[in-house]
Amino acid sequence: MNMNEYQEKAAETARYSNKNKDREARINYCVVGLIGEAGEVADAHKKYLRGTFDKNQHKATLIEECGDVLWYMAMLAHELDIPFDMVAGFNLLKLRERYKQSGGPSPSP
Repeated sequence: MNMNEYQEKAAETARYSNKNKDREARINYCVVGLIGEAGEVADAHKKYLRGTFDKNQHKATLIEECGDVLWYMAMLAHELDIPFDMVAGFNLLKLRERYKQSGGPSPSP
């Protein structure tokens, strides 16, 4: 599955409240949701560090929470009319340029 396909299928599951009918409200909802889910990723890792989660629980929880982060990122891009593949592509370009500037060998295409 490519990023745009994920975004399209994820958008089918988006159900915003009546308060979030306008575009700005939906964008705000996605941003706040993304922050919340990123916090849950951090919280899951904290539980692993303090010994509450074993390795398997840690991995399973991180997979679940990273999936929620992915959903909010896809929906934010969707609300901004940005194809998700474009987000990923621009990020890779930025990372390659940063890597090149750091003096590392040229990454594979």
